[in-house]
Amino acid sequence: MYPEKYEEKSLHEHILLRPDAYIGSIKEHNQPLWIFDEILLNAANNKRRDPSMDSITVKIDAVKKSISVRNNGNGVPVVKHVEKNVYIPQVVFGHHLTSSHFDDNTTGGRIGYGAKLTNIFSAKFTIETADGKNKFKQVFKENMAISSTPIVTPCQSTNKWTQVTFNLT
Repeated sequence: MYPEKYEEKSLHEHILLRPDAYIGSIKEHNQPLWIFDEILLNAANNKRRDPSMDSITVKIDAVKKSISVRNNGNGVPVVKHVEKNVYIPQVVFGHHLTSSHFDDNTTGGRIGYGAKLTNIFSAKFTIETADGKNKFKQVFKENMAISSTPIVTPCQSTNKWTQVTFNLT
């Protein structure tokens, strides 16, 4: 009787099973609530890394049920992570508990959940970034369960930006 009641879930399974532990309630509400704004915080944090960044664009498409957040600052480096042997944008947006902000000098995104939680709760999540050398694009689907092979192409040195687009359904 007692052994059956103890379970172990992967981090991904636990996030989907108990979203309130990570982002609050996902139930429909008819009252003002704080919203999960991690992608916007990520874009704003880029200003710390790149003082020349001067634009964040948010597009909401009610028909497609998608939200895009784009900043014109330095993109995420499009190089392979030494230990993981995958591109850094893959690690940042598609691997749990990864971040470059495990310090106390950041507005948000300090624990490595933010973008991944947005990815996990999205039917489709697309990361695109350009670092002045290469442009990167990868699409995740079905709550981050499926990921496309990243597309990496050369770009001009003035081409620096990051855009995240996520679809709720």
